[in-house]
Amino acid sequence: MKFRSTIVICVLAAIGVLAAALIERYVPRDAKRRSGEPVRLMEVGELPIDDVNRIRLALDGEPARIYEREGDVWRQTEPFPHPMDPFSMRELVSTAAGVLVLDEVEVDLLRPATLGFAPPKAILELTWPDGKMTFTLGRVAIAGRAYLQREGDKGVYVVDQALHDRATGMNEREWRDRRLFHDIGVESERIEVRVADIDAVLVRRRKKWGMESPVRARVDQAALDDLFSVLGRASASGFIIDQPESLGKFGLEPPAGTIAVFTPQEGSDEGPGLPGMSMQRLRLGGRIGVGTQDRFGMMEGRPVVLRLAANVWPRLVPDPATLIEPTATGVEPADVKRIRITTKRDQIDLERDLERWRAPSHGGVEVPSEIVRELLSFLHELRATRVKLVPYPHEYEKATITLYGSGNHPLDTVRIVREPESEGSRWGAENGDDALRVYPAELEIPLEPQAFGLPR
Repeated sequence: MKFRSTIVICVLAAIGVLAAALIERYVPRDAKRRSGEPVRLMEVGELPIDDVNRIRLALDGEPARIYEREGDVWRQTEPFPHPMDPFSMRELVSTAAGVLVLDEVEVDLLRPATLGFAPPKAILELTWPDGKMTFTLGRVAIAGRAYLQREGDKGVYVVDQALHDRATGMNEREWRDRRLFHDIGVESERIEVRVADIDAVLVRRRKKWGMESPVRARVDQAALDDLFSVLGRASASGFIIDQPESLGKFGLEPPAGTIAVFTPQEGSDEGPGLPGMSMQRLRLGGRIGVGTQDRFGMMEGRPVVLRLAANVWPRLVPDPATLIEPTATGVEPADVKRIRITTKRDQIDLERDLERWRAPSHGGVEVPSEIVRELLSFLHELRATRVKLVPYPHEYEKATITLYGSGNHPLDTVRIVREPESEGSRWGAENGDDALRVYPAELEIPLEPQAFGLPR
């Protein structure tokens, strides 16, 4: 019995829901309005929210603002370009689609100025590929009511204030995307950081990143990924002023520094000397005031002075040394066929013989393969504890290690130095890029003949 009762209750509930839906659909909106019940101005789907790709909003006494969507990206195009927050733009359209009508009055009974239509508070125009809808917003009345006209309709609607609040009551700056950089990372090909005494340039060629300034060196991929992550997350904490007459008082002309990211873009001719690249460049300005480390900033192409929080902008300016690959060489051990170790007293030649290593410089005798692997592991895999951008200390040089492939042209040459005991005896390695990789003093590097079981 209990099971049968449950079935009956479920059937009755379903019938009730269906009946409510039918009443909602077929009871005239005028009848609902006469009963005092608010009704939607539009049927569901009459305004295709997800298809709208252009918004024009003209507020009384202000230049019209135009927003356009391409794919999922919204941008303000007038009165100046600026990326917009997609959620905020969709909310504006969604709010327009959900306007509730509380009453309606005939147009010939109106006094346009009295109801706020001469001039209107705002005109909102929504466009999609095969249609357009325009709303004229009048004044806000008491008891949560406001006046609205829709192009093509005869009367004036008394509506809820939701659309008025969003279109005329909100600061449109809150709709902006606060992120500084957009769509950077995988496809980007150049980064320039020029702040104070830092002048770093990173360039990607053939899918590999390298540093061009202040030294020419390999780039640590993990550190580069972190930098892109920081740049991609960096946001302004506020908007100070739009289209300022002068940038000088904000320390932006000339700027205290710049950070630029270049990304290939078809048809783009932006970027000095970099055709085919789109450029996003942040200008760093002066401090906002006494007692704060926050700074002014501006993205080129967006005439808006930004506020950059003190905990944001320093992370955008990395020490170039932290971006350099901290291994002594980028040559893969599998590609090495010969090794030459040169010290002040000795020269050791090592040559791969299948899985074994021999020393042609010492009669071709076989040397322990594990010692050679240990040397190659140090060169290619061991990460330095620190990278220093200093002139090479020739006076501390202990050896040079030259790596060869199958030909006679060297793949790389690594210079090994060691501090005197009075300075800590730390090891250092450099391969011609003026980036000294520093290793602990307790490290043992096989450089002498006896380390390979060879006579001196």
